Amino acid sequence: MLSIGAILFARFICATILHLSLIEEVNSALMNMKYVLNHHYIFQRPNLAFMISYMHFFVTTATELCNVCIIITSLYPVSIVLNFIAIAIIAEFDNYVYGSMRNEYCKKLIEKNIAEKVLIVHHTTSKRCADDELSDVKDDDGNYRKLKIKFSDRSCG
Repeated sequence: MLSIGAILFARFICATILHLSLIEEVNSALMNMKYVLNHHYIFQRPNLAFMISYMHFFVTTATELCNVCIIITSLYPVSIVLNFIAIAIIAEFDNYVYGSMRNEYCKKLIEKNIAEKVLIVHHTTSKRCADDELSDVKDDDGNYRKLKIKFSDRSCG
C-alpha cells in the first residue's frame, strides 16, 4: 500500500525541480520581449521579434503547465518520476539541438559574447531614471532619444 505522503512528496519534488529549471527560460523570454518593446527602431519587423519571444514564453509556460497536470494525475511515485523525466527531456530538447550545431551562422549570431555587444540597452522603464535624461541613440531627425520610456509613449502596436 502506497502512502499519500510518498505520492505528495514525489509530486512536490518533481514540480519544483522542473519549475526551477524553466525559470531562466521564462525570464529570458520576458527580457527579450521588453527589449523589443523598448528598442523597436532597431528591428526591421519588431512585431515578428516580439512574437518569437512571446512564443518562447508561451511554450515554456505551457510545458510547465502540462507537467503539473501530468504529475497531478499520476497515482504512483514511480510514474510521477518517469513522467517528470520525460517532460524534462522534452523541455530541454531545444537546448540539445542548439548544442549540437557546430558551424551554423545563425548560432554564432545569438551566442552570448556577440549578443552582449549588439543588444545594448539604450532605453529603460526604470523609475530610477529621470524623465528628461537622454539616451546615446539618435532618432531619424538627429535628436537624442529619451532614455526613459513611459507606457503612455508606446503605441498600441
